[in-house]
Amino acid sequence: MAKFKSREERTYTNEKTGKLFTYLTPSERAEKFACELKSGNRSSTAGEAYLDENNNPIKLSKEARAFRAGYLDAQKDSAKAYKHRMAKGANLSADETKEYKKLKGKEAKEYLRSHKKAK
Repeated sequence: MAKFKSREERTYTNEKTGKLFTYLTPSERAEKFACELKSGNRSSTAGEAYLDENNNPIKLSKEARAFRAGYLDAQKDSAKAYKHRMAKGANLSADETKEYKKLKGKEAKEYLRSHKKAK
């Protein structure tokens, strides 16, 4: 499995403007989008709110809200499809599949290992 670079290694300076920017991993991006949707304000990768000329936080537009919500929905759909493929590959019964889909992370991997059936 490929390791992601640390956050410091993914931070670059724009040569034209001199501003710092950071490439986010998909999970970091999803976390940022969820926080922005919850607060209703745009924020930087460091979590600081973007401010307008009057030092007021910049609100998310309808389009920005829709984009962020769509990104989070796509990630959720992708995770569901992945879990379904894994359960199908392990030959789990319908009840076992439902139980497996509720688990996350290491618990899900352990469940698959312990319930894997031969084809």
